Amino acid sequence: MIRHASVEDSFAIAAIYNWYIVNTYFTFEEAQLEVKEISRRIAKADEQSPWLVLLEENQVVGFACAVPWKQRAAYRFSRETSIYLQQDKFGKGRGARLYQ
Repeated sequence: MIRHASVEDSFAIAAIYNWYIVNTYFTFEEAQLEVKEISRRIAKADEQSPWLVLLEENQVVGFACAVPWKQRAAYRFSRETSIYLQQDKFGKGRGARLYQ
C-alpha cells in the first residue's frame, strides 16, 4: 500500500535514509539525519511536493519525496524526486510503484 507520509513515519524513514547516507554517495548528505529533521521535511510536504511511503505488512519499506528543485520562479513547477527502499527490498518493482 502507498500513502502520504506522516510525521509518525519519521523514525522508519530516517532508518532507511540514514543507511544510504552511511553506505552510499546517493544522497549528498554529509551526516545522518535525526528523526526530528525528517519530521520537519515531511511537515513541509504538500500536493506539489509530496512525501509517500510504501507499506508492506503495515511496515514502511520505502519512501519517495518530491522537493522543489530551485527557488527561482522559472523552476516553480520543477521537482527533484527521490526514492529510497530498505536495502533488502530491491528488484520487485517497489520503486516503480512509488514513482507512479
